[in-house]
Amino acid sequence: MRNTTIAPELVSLLDTGALADIRERFLAEGGLPNGTDADGNPVLFRVIYRRRLEVADYLIEAGADIDGTDPGGWTPLFWAAFNGHADLVDFLLARGANPDGTTREGDQALVIAAYKGFFDVVKSFVTAGACGFDADQSGLTAFQVARMRGHTRIQALLLSDPKFPRNGKSAPH
Repeated sequence: MRNTTIAPELVSLLDTGALADIRERFLAEGGLPNGTDADGNPVLFRVIYRRRLEVADYLIEAGADIDGTDPGGWTPLFWAAFNGHADLVDFLLARGANPDGTTREGDQALVIAAYKGFFDVVKSFVTAGACGFDADQSGLTAFQVARMRGHTRIQALLLSDPKFPRNGKSAPH
């Protein structure tokens, strides 16, 4: 489905977070759950950024692509992980965001969270089933970047996950 730019007044309506007004007017006035703002950002990404989680739920229920990307190729999940927002990561994962998804360039949210030392974010990904031993476009895994950066708690978390090793892979030593 091709994204369509949504009228600025409907984008502003989403920004208010006024769910009753949004439910009444958004779809009726031509808003599309996979539409974009004038900058090309999916409206779901925009409401996640503004922490309008009730509005995000409404858009997801209406069919918004939870793994849709902004013009830079980032998903809402990648943005939340990059910025260390474990609560938003949990919210998106609970609603079906792909924990192993990548940006257009092949970066993984789990790897960037491990690189930045965001333990709670990494824990959310591991709980959701993401693999800390899968390499991203750089050729590095979450475990490797955690080790390189000295994030010992993240290393221990990844090594203690009962899912590892999996797919015939051995945990690194």
